[in-house]
Amino acid sequence: MSERTLRSGLRVVLEEDPYATVVGVVSVVRGGAALDPVGKEGLAHLVEHLSYRAVDPVPGGATPTTRWDRLVRYATIDMNGFTMPDCLIFYDFGPVARLAAFVDLESSRLANPLVGVDEAIFAIERQVIGNEHLVRSDPRVGGGVAGQMLPTLFPPTHPYARPVGGTEESRRKLVLADARAYVAQSFRPDRMTLLVTAPPRAVSLAALVDRLPPALRGDADHPRVSLARAAPPVAAAPPAAAAPPAASAPPAAAAPPAAASSAAASPVHVERKGSPLPTPELWLAWTLPGSYGEQRATEDLLARWVERDLDEAELAREDSHIRRVSAWLQPGVEAGVLFVRALLADGADPERAAQLVVARVASLWAREPAARKIFAEIHEGLETQRVLDEPGQLSRALQQALAVALGGRVEAMGDTLAATEAVTTSSVARFAYQQLARERAHATMLTPVGHASEGARAALPVPRAPAGGAAADLVPGAAGWDLGELRDLVPDPPAVVATKLASGLTVVTLRRPGASAVAWLGFRGGYADADPPLLVELALHTRADASMATQLHILPGRGATRDLSFEAVEFLPAQLDDALTLLFAKAGAPVRDWPSREGLERLLAPVAAREDGQAKKAKRAFLRALFGDHPYARVVAPEDVDKVTRSDVEAWVGRAHNLRNAALVVIGDVVPAEVERAAAVLSSQIKTPTWVAELPAPAAPALRPSTQERLVPVVTPRAGGLVDLRLGCLLPAMTTAERGPYELLGSAIEARLNTALRIDEGDGYGVDVSLERLRGGATYLVATTLVTDQELARTLAVVRGHWRRWARAGFDATEVNVARWRYAGHLSATFADPSALAFRLLGDWNAEPGSIGPASLRSDVAGPLPARLAALFSACRANAVLGLTGNESTIRSALEQSWPDLAGPRRAGP
Repeated sequence: MSERTLRSGLRVVLEEDPYATVVGVVSVVRGGAALDPVGKEGLAHLVEHLSYRAVDPVPGGATPTTRWDRLVRYATIDMNGFTMPDCLIFYDFGPVARLAAFVDLESSRLANPLVGVDEAIFAIERQVIGNEHLVRSDPRVGGGVAGQMLPTLFPPTHPYARPVGGTEESRRKLVLADARAYVAQSFRPDRMTLLVTAPPRAVSLAALVDRLPPALRGDADHPRVSLARAAPPVAAAPPAAAAPPAASAPPAAAAPPAAASSAAASPVHVERKGSPLPTPELWLAWTLPGSYGEQRATEDLLARWVERDLDEAELAREDSHIRRVSAWLQPGVEAGVLFVRALLADGADPERAAQLVVARVASLWAREPAARKIFAEIHEGLETQRVLDEPGQLSRALQQALAVALGGRVEAMGDTLAATEAVTTSSVARFAYQQLARERAHATMLTPVGHASEGARAALPVPRAPAGGAAADLVPGAAGWDLGELRDLVPDPPAVVATKLASGLTVVTLRRPGASAVAWLGFRGGYADADPPLLVELALHTRADASMATQLHILPGRGATRDLSFEAVEFLPAQLDDALTLLFAKAGAPVRDWPSREGLERLLAPVAAREDGQAKKAKRAFLRALFGDHPYARVVAPEDVDKVTRSDVEAWVGRAHNLRNAALVVIGDVVPAEVERAAAVLSSQIKTPTWVAELPAPAAPALRPSTQERLVPVVTPRAGGLVDLRLGCLLPAMTTAERGPYELLGSAIEARLNTALRIDEGDGYGVDVSLERLRGGATYLVATTLVTDQELARTLAVVRGHWRRWARAGFDATEVNVARWRYAGHLSATFADPSALAFRLLGDWNAEPGSIGPASLRSDVAGPLPARLAALFSACRANAVLGLTGNESTIRSALEQSWPDLAGPRRAGP
């Protein structure tokens, strides 16, 4: 890593990643939501959104487009922006050839974030952030409860006590002039950090600086230069002038004073709130000093220690209602927050549970003599991450950019590890003694009840559905994008070597450079192949998973999908034999001590807490409407715990973990012949009786003819002001050779509905489309989004309009090309991530064993596609289901108003 602070105060950091296949640009602006004027909370978040709507001037009369549309044009792999109390952060990752474009876009954002933004765009994005806040404040969303606790943790005048997304009242007050005033105050070079991560020799620090606009450099006479294959990086130069003055700190009250743990067991006050969550949850929190200063490593180790120390079995001996406890640190410049979440059983006494958990945390310091083994294991895990080059490029770049912007340090993972290792257990214990006192604990109890919305919102007019004419271009000029350029953006697929051993095991090897390698051992058979599916969940959790493998610098993993189970390890290439030995051993690991029923409930507590009862009912009803009476309609249900015995799990593992039913995928700097040799030796040691039958592939669901049109509505009542919308359909069986058109269909639908709902109307929280191919030929597509009650009718009208247009006229040229360019970015992301690539190869083998080979990763996305997309959509609309979960009267009214031909919607059964 190298860095330079420019005359303007802007800090520029270059990270050269020797194993990177993509580039990324991260920009950070200090200030964040802490600089929102009192009464106008949500302003910083709105500015973040508006910066994507901005339209930068373009030379030569070219068609100007928003930054959001430019990112589509660049075949971006991953991009996003976040508003935090301390800063705004933006990132773009994509093909190496797009490095100059990403630098230009981010530097334009920093120099002029709101160029081209008008009142109409402002009004739409103000509505978007309101929708986002409604979703994020819902307790069913991970960060919702943590955000709701902040006002109780900090004084009212503290910036962290105010909601980042604002309130309905504060957002209503925001005007475009406020956004411009915020930009003038916050978007100054001395508040900014720009980090670029790229392969070696992709760019030099000098060329990177020269590429920036004069306003960011603080030098009006610097020329712009090309970033194409620039000279090797030069050493970081010292600042051209004295270090800029520190940015003015936001108004803040000091964090609560540190205090030693009270000897008296004073009761903990528990604030009670209703929740749509299916199980009771107790949330506890302690404020800590700022997490980006000298205490950063100490706070990080403290959070890890608390997580390890909260042994559910020990707490359960004192109160059997405590099911599962977890802890994590939310860092901040002014203060950090240690959160503890305890999942409780029905009938729990919140005060007693809070008293026990708080006492355990507050007495942590007293167990320091016995904690040295825990600290040794924590350091082993951190060292393993460093050796294996974890976290990956994107996560690492975000962490480093925040460390530079908020903590002033430029450091690599090794430096972070060294800083952590320098912290002693006694110093962390002393810190815990000072900070985690009983009287400093804040407690909130979430009790399952119906969920109310934030408040009434003005009803919006329902537009006429766009069924009568052509839709507006998704991206101006996209119909004319050059397909030759697309072929250059699509990465060359890596070479795949596939062999089937005498044992029946298929071995797939993909050789590529990297600090680490991955090996995935997959078996046909997942949740849908077991009855009940909970059997597979228990098979994952009741068998040993080599948790001590970090002593060998190996990271283990395990999981299952609807039709596949897998074991995984990440390791150094030189450890191939040890890693594969461990992988095969844990695949055959027997069930450990079978828990009591109460122990099984504790084991399944996180699964039970994922969805509320009505959401589970809605999921079952949707899948039943889609698949009918088919195994793929099964879902995991923790309440089935009495239907599964230890013998069931052992029999499942013995049948599913059959090498005739397995594939090994190894990706890394390894030799295929060496992988096959080791796999042959290990597979010969696993004796599966020949009379054990392989799990049969489920029959493909029957499809209705494409000449028909059928959309089945399924309504599931649920209290609250948000509606979950699922629109899914069955498709003809997908082959590996024809993956491209299927995934482009999903991409085209997602891009159009995202634009039509969120970009054009400001509705919802974005649309996600997933495509899944399952064993036996089942292939299906599902689009999901969340909308408010007030916006449901309009959302349904828009969806219906495009649904009918696609049926009548197919996908237009802009939709097809936008889908192509988005898919190019998707391929780049998959090829850059060994685990994602291994998962894809296992999925292809599972569904179509003969497809794995040198051509299995090639997708022709530049060929003629509109007719094929139209044919696939015809099959989709003949086999479709519309699932709606929310206020039943609102849903029925919206359907009557916007989709009247879906009269009398089906109601979800038990």
